Amino acid sequence: MRQAALIAGFAMLITGLPAPFAEFLVCPKLVIPGNIEESVQKIVANKSLFLTGMFSCLIAFMGDVVVAWALYVLLIDPNGTWVSGFSRFILDCGASDWAI
Repeated sequence: MRQAALIAGFAMLITGLPAPFAEFLVCPKLVIPGNIEESVQKIVANKSLFLTGMFSCLIAFMGDVVVAWALYVLLIDPNGTWVSGFSRFILDCGASDWAI
């Protein structure tokens, strides 16, 4: 249980770094809403920035998968049912906005 919690926490920290970089730094510089031609030109002109952004998205996705797996292992009951563990987790967190 402790190892799953540590893995989930570490993966959340690692996932939290590349995702904002890709979403708030790379995408606004390369993608122009409503103008496909200019977006393509910017992507072709800045291939390294585009690849860095895609790699950041990939790292964030892999981190999300690891977090989901670790939380599944952490929240499963010894009897094998995960529903009661998940509901206990949501109640402990106070059903905050992120859970919606």
